[in-house]
Amino acid sequence: MPKRGNISRSTRAASAAKKRRASETPEERQHRLEAQRQRTAESREAEDETVHQHRLEAQRQRQNQIRAAESADDRDRRLNAQAGWRRDRLLELAHQPHVLGRMDRQCPHCSALRWKDEPASICCHAGKTVLEPRRDPPDVLKRLLTGQHPDSSQFLKDIRKYNGALHMTSLGAKQREQPGWNPSFILHGQMHHRIGSLLPDPGNEARFCQVFFVDQELQTRLQWATGLNGRLLEELQAMLHACNGYVCSLKSAVDLLRNDPQLQSAKVVINPDARPSGEHARRFNLPECSEVGILTDLDDTEGAAQTRRRDVILRLRGGGLQSICDTHRSYDPLEYVLLFPFGEDGWSIGLKQDRGITIMKYYAFMIQVRPGQFNSLHYGGRLFQQYLVDQAAKIESERLNYIRLHQKDLLSERLRGLRGLPHVHALLWLAVKLKPDQYDAIISAELPDPVADADLHKLVAENLLHGPCGMQLNPAASCMENGACSKRYPREFQACIA
Repeated sequence: MPKRGNISRSTRAASAAKKRRASETPEERQHRLEAQRQRTAESREAEDETVHQHRLEAQRQRQNQIRAAESADDRDRRLNAQAGWRRDRLLELAHQPHVLGRMDRQCPHCSALRWKDEPASICCHAGKTVLEPRRDPPDVLKRLLTGQHPDSSQFLKDIRKYNGALHMTSLGAKQREQPGWNPSFILHGQMHHRIGSLLPDPGNEARFCQVFFVDQELQTRLQWATGLNGRLLEELQAMLHACNGYVCSLKSAVDLLRNDPQLQSAKVVINPDARPSGEHARRFNLPECSEVGILTDLDDTEGAAQTRRRDVILRLRGGGLQSICDTHRSYDPLEYVLLFPFGEDGWSIGLKQDRGITIMKYYAFMIQVRPGQFNSLHYGGRLFQQYLVDQAAKIESERLNYIRLHQKDLLSERLRGLRGLPHVHALLWLAVKLKPDQYDAIISAELPDPVADADLHKLVAENLLHGPCGMQLNPAASCMENGACSKRYPREFQACIA
């Protein structure tokens, strides 16, 4: 019987290694594992492709042998352990907060704050977008938004309802309502803002902008918007009468139309791009807050010729609902009166044409956080969410409109540089280099002999020669522009081309 010492050398070495590892400190263990990882990485880096594939194949065979030898119970335990690890890892990741870091990167041009991974041009495109700073809202609205008013909590909870009771346009959109409490504003399709006449037709209730110009204003609002604080709604209503340019201007127009029988058929026109000045002789600015619109007594035919498609035209009564173009400057302030209490202009095509500010650049600039500047948009809660969804729909609509209106340009870009027939670009390397005086034996730029090779001469003359053109030979040729060939033919003879 062999001595035990003769067969236990590897066991003694393993036992010694086990004892050493059991007595390791955490730092020593970490150092050993790091050294082992480094040796393994260096060894695998030195492998060629054959050794690499051989190692992977041997590893697969060992794994298959181990799994072929395991019992059904061992296999179930292994799979359950793997599934449990994956489940625990997913739960761990699900409960880990996503940390963005501090919003401490500041734009040197517009002072907007951003996170470190946001692009530097997200706010003002490196100073190319420049807009006037927003004014602080009236005191009562600012205290409501910042929680300094006794009714702030209820106001912020129902801010969309308060805005809906005070806005001057109707919101046309298919909104998706989900069961239970849902803080999201979900929109299907396109959003429309519509506005009607300044006063309701006889027998009809006042709605939207009409409510500002009736006697029982507060009672009418509470009739349509139930569950709101009447005293608070009256405060907000008085605020808009005092500071909102659209309310002041349209109220002045209503007073004029009511008191002057000759102006019963007149209309209020809100210019889409800029505040009007120097208008037609039969038009005059509205008194007081006159920056918003103009009053005209032109008839329908003449008025249509002098107003543009995007003008907002308001009659005293009748006329039905009119959709406000989303590129009109009044699109935002007429709907979001609590976000724009002074009636500040929104984006319009004029900004893009005059100052190069696209709709995307405008709203990206508007929603940024800037130290020292109070931006009431950020305090608007669900109304701000609705505003963002509205602007996102507007941006998408304008992108689609661009594609629809620029089909000719887009197709020409797509087709530029293409050839009508199949062709190939081939690059050849010759075993023996040719000298320039040998090129003519292979390539010739001369016309074929019309007698010796009549067919080839005909093909070259019909397909590879320019013209004939010129005022004497063919003035109707496609290359003729302003009485001369646009390709500058005929040209002077060149003895060589290289």
